[in-house]
Amino acid sequence: MNTWQQILSEVLKTVNKTLGVTIDPAQVAIPPDSKFGDIAIPCFSFASAKGGSSSGGKAPGVIAKEWAEKLSATTVFPLTKGGLIESVHASGPYVNITLNAAAVADIVLQKSAGKPSFAKASAGKRVMIEYSQPNTHKEFHVGHLRNATLGAALVNLYRKSGYQVKAANYIGDVGAHVAKCLWALTKFHAKEKPPKGAEGSAKGGRGAWLGKLYVEGHVKTEADETAKEESKEILRKLEAGDKKLTALWKKTRAWSLQQFKDIYKDLGVTFDVWYFESAVENPGKKIVKELLKKKIARISEGATIVDLEKDKLGVFLVLRTDGTSLYSTKDLALAQEKFKKYKLDESIYVVDNRQSQYFKQLFRTLELMGFKKKMAHVAYEMVTTSGGAMSSRAGNVIRYEEVRAEVEARLQKETKTRHPDWSAKKVAGVAHSIMLGALKFMMLQHDPSKVVVFNMDEALAFDGYTGPYIQYSYARIASILRKAPHLSLRGGHQADEATPSGLLRRARNDEQLLTEPEAKRLLLMLARFLDTVEEARVTYNPAVLCRYLYETAKSFTDFYSKHKVLCDDPHQRAARLMLCQATQDTLQAGMDILGIPWLGEM
Repeated sequence: MNTWQQILSEVLKTVNKTLGVTIDPAQVAIPPDSKFGDIAIPCFSFASAKGGSSSGGKAPGVIAKEWAEKLSATTVFPLTKGGLIESVHASGPYVNITLNAAAVADIVLQKSAGKPSFAKASAGKRVMIEYSQPNTHKEFHVGHLRNATLGAALVNLYRKSGYQVKAANYIGDVGAHVAKCLWALTKFHAKEKPPKGAEGSAKGGRGAWLGKLYVEGHVKTEADETAKEESKEILRKLEAGDKKLTALWKKTRAWSLQQFKDIYKDLGVTFDVWYFESAVENPGKKIVKELLKKKIARISEGATIVDLEKDKLGVFLVLRTDGTSLYSTKDLALAQEKFKKYKLDESIYVVDNRQSQYFKQLFRTLELMGFKKKMAHVAYEMVTTSGGAMSSRAGNVIRYEEVRAEVEARLQKETKTRHPDWSAKKVAGVAHSIMLGALKFMMLQHDPSKVVVFNMDEALAFDGYTGPYIQYSYARIASILRKAPHLSLRGGHQADEATPSGLLRRARNDEQLLTEPEAKRLLLMLARFLDTVEEARVTYNPAVLCRYLYETAKSFTDFYSKHKVLCDDPHQRAARLMLCQATQDTLQAGMDILGIPWLGEM
């Protein structure tokens, strides 16, 4: 039982016993403003539409008032020193409960006497999360960051919940885009030497060069029918195994893969499994033949389709008229390969929302094949700029390497100004960490269903809803704790008053410790951390955790701005330092899940 669950359990045990009702923790709400209390119990479910049958036909507002009066008058729980419930009052159809600050501090700091302990209720369940999925022979741009950061955060959320997670990447290394790139390369650039720059440099190396050739190939093949047919012929030859083209494909494919790996290393993103479209192309074509044999698929105007009109999902194309494969051809094979090899309980696909209909068709087709497994599509919106959407085909993308170089140069200059005594290596390291914090938080702070407008100026701000603000809050706490190294904040052999148990015994006799409104607000935020992590996981939405970390950092700022941590009173100082330590531990755990670096100094 985590901290918030323990608080709710104790409160509801008293409430249910006193009122003779059964209120589930899931029914409890958090008031929008602490002036209404810390916990709100809605009374709607205890009243019928016509006034209520379970409470003698009374309206929710009347029930709330009677309950509040009964709870306030009871002697079952102490409303004075040491009790968890401090006061109760009705507000419309809600029973609002204010918690006792000292009792909250008791529970939260006892639970926080160490790093957050994540529940392992799902231990043993196997999940694969497939994400990133860039195409070789194309640019890796900032739009790809949303998928990479979202997928990596989901992997961490599932692992913290006890799942056995396989993080998978599925590389698009075959298809029309490869053919267009190779067509442009052989047609116009056969005698050129690829650039020698490092793959991760601002100018880019051979992988970035291929991305430019793809744009050229796409534009020219779209404008000229002859060029388009030549590109299609390259695709047919590649699928047929033409030796010369296959050798060129392997060589250029390696350039793109090296670029991707360099970027992933820079981002701190890792994968357990690498899949390639080229490896499941032929197995996919075999499955299409089985679909035809079982009459699940049929030929329509030369193409192979699965008619899903009865399911209101339209027509699912699984093979082109010329016999070349599609995403669907390969995904049918890959879905089965994943479950067969890794004995999965669930397979999750992180792919943009333009493919929502596609995944509904894919999952339904697999069901018709008798493949009824748990699969989920985590859809997300696109990343745009102030000028509109980015497109690799149009060539108007912002490359990740360019952004990183520009932002790091800016941050190094600012960091050097703030800390002229720091070494160049330290300045560069801090700048890189802030850059990652800014970029990742920008991609994760919005619900997946919302568009992300790429704006580095906003993302780099040290105040407001940004990654650097969270990082700065962590660094500020680290600075405070460095000034009090003699205190044992997690127990040990220091003065009894400086240990959690010693301090909390003191708190029972002196309720002035951590009873300030700002301290209580922060303590309640810390109590809800593990519940927030679970909410972010079950909703596939790391933005829930982003908002939590921001509110926690903001609550700490409010507390710190009004109350001196390193004050003269030793008991007060110890209590506030413990609160700082618990806050830092929580911020760190949350940032680790999001993949955001935490810094002791900024």
